[in-house]
Amino acid sequence: MINEKCESNMFAIIDLETTGLDPGTDRIFEIAILQFDGHQLTDSFLHPRQPGISIAAGIERLTGLMTNNCIGRSKFSKSPEKLSN
Repeated sequence: MINEKCESNMFAIIDLETTGLDPGTDRIFEIAILQFDGHQLTDSFLHPRQPGISIAAGIERLTGLMTNNCIGRSKFSKSPEKLSN
């Protein structure tokens, strides 16, 4: 039932920033994860990456993140160690 308490109140919020809205051609360029114990933030993780393509103008306006902000970031190659734990 929805009203029953969970054994664990831990949860995570995951935020993905993408270069656009088309999953077939656009790419993720930032992953943020916030972990909570039910009441307080217990851990956070930000993984910015270079997407290899330009960020759509609408996404730049929405997020304030620009294509040139990604210059010098490494590309996604595998899951970061902290993310896989």
